[in-house]
Amino acid sequence: MKTFKVNHEPFITINKPIYAYILGLLWADGHVAIYKTKAGSTRSVIQFTTTFPDNEHFEKAFKSTGEWNIQYSQRFHWKRRCDIITANPILTNFLLNNDYGAKSFCSADKILSKIPLNLHRFWYLGLIDGDGCFFCKKETGTYCFSVSSSYNQDWNFMCLLADKLNIPYSIVRAKSTHGDSSKFIIFGGDNVKVLGNYLYGENQMGLPRKHEKLKTIEHTFRSKSSIYPGISLNKKTKRWRVLGSQENGAHKTFGSFKTENEALQFILSNPQHFSKKQLEKLYRLTKHPCKPVT
Repeated sequence: MKTFKVNHEPFITINKPIYAYILGLLWADGHVAIYKTKAGSTRSVIQFTTTFPDNEHFEKAFKSTGEWNIQYSQRFHWKRRCDIITANPILTNFLLNNDYGAKSFCSADKILSKIPLNLHRFWYLGLIDGDGCFFCKKETGTYCFSVSSSYNQDWNFMCLLADKLNIPYSIVRAKSTHGDSSKFIIFGGDNVKVLGNYLYGENQMGLPRKHEKLKTIEHTFRSKSSIYPGISLNKKTKRWRVLGSQENGAHKTFGSFKTENEALQFILSNPQHFSKKQLEKLYRLTKHPCKPVT
């Protein structure tokens, strides 16, 4: 049996974090294909592309799984580029059968179904190290996370993660002269911190630059207010409260909640206590799949 410089078996059985992580990286910034040569034979390629200085972290991760070919290049004034490449037809076919050839518009449901649930966070960490962005601007109180892709990207795999973590999200699609694109976005320091706790925990596998940005959000964010109508923080008790607004103008306060997200879920689960205007704005912010308010 032919042997390859990169063993495909661990990438197919996926029982260690590093293999789930690299599969996430390949979903973000990988290229997987089978070509026909002029001689009529076929050639497989698996390629991950990054830039300096992030390449040092990624090279170390890939090299821990086999003998990958590393190539460097630079064009014009662009950042120096690093391509991490291997040719393994068995691994290539496995990836293509799990939508890696159509990842610009498909959801990642197939590959996630092959990964044990306890390793899902490493796949998402790889995805985010490739395509994700943590944004923090303390002066304006703006804290968010986003993943970018093509205009027609099916974001179901990210929606499932957000639902699992019980955090709201938005999907934005835009067309411009510079190209069409879409983004999956999580707003609010509290929500970004929940995502960060899921991704990292005690894990130190991720790209240090992005982990440091998340730490900045964790250190600078202080819950003071909410972008969601009807939710506010009681500064004395440090608990979130919900204020319902009825159509007749009457208001009623509903309990107190440990987190902003718990307060948000209370409103979404009890819409009868809130006005049409309040709910419509809330649904727009959360992209909640509810029927139009009547």
